Amino acid sequence: MAGQKILILGDSGSGKSTATRNLDAKTTFYINVIGKALPFKGWKSKYVAGKNLITTHNAEEIIKAIQGVSKLEAFKHIKTIVVDDAQYIMAYEFMARALEKGYDKFSEMGQHMFNVLKAPDATRDDLTTIFLSHTEDVSANGYM
Repeated sequence: MAGQKILILGDSGSGKSTATRNLDAKTTFYINVIGKALPFKGWKSKYVAGKNLITTHNAEEIIKAIQGVSKLEAFKHIKTIVVDDAQYIMAYEFMARALEKGYDKFSEMGQHMFNVLKAPDATRDDLTTIFLSHTEDVSANGYM
């Protein structure tokens, strides 16, 4: 088994999430990392919690969702998984662990994100996972 992975990068507001309106909601499972409203009309009737939508920023829960969609009979009709605002998986964990001392936490956070990105590698062949993530122009922030 080896599902496909796609990474779509773009500035905030560039249309990454809006473009998902073109996906067939009947065959798409949406992982909404920050719990935002999707930026197109009718999304609430197309994406329903427990059916084809979950909201979580927890890496372990995201991996379980990807695995479940791949393996459970109830989700065999799903052909696409969208992980929207994937960069916030690490951002939420970073803030949740902000007061924790030591540097090991950074390795653990990196490992958790790596595991999320590797999860589609063990999915069924007909399943595509799309990760949507923001870019940052560091030259615009005075770093270059």
